[in-house]
Amino acid sequence: MLRSGDLPGADDRDSDFSKEDFAALGWKADGAWDVFMYSKEIANNPGCAARFGANKSHGELSRVFDEIKPPGS
Repeated sequence: MLRSGDLPGADDRDSDFSKEDFAALGWKADGAWDVFMYSKEIANNPGCAARFGANKSHGELSRVFDEIKPPGS
């Protein structure tokens, strides 16, 4: 499972799976990826998450990010 806040170098505004689908956010989803929204009643609710079926043979979720440079470089 992948939450937008778990993405290194990604801004949550650019990867909020609850607002748009993968393609609209710049992601390439290959395989059985989908977006799952947890119920608000669940303790420690992670919100929306990208998920891949456990019994599926292959899948890839990819996106190209801008290069991250150290401050002052």
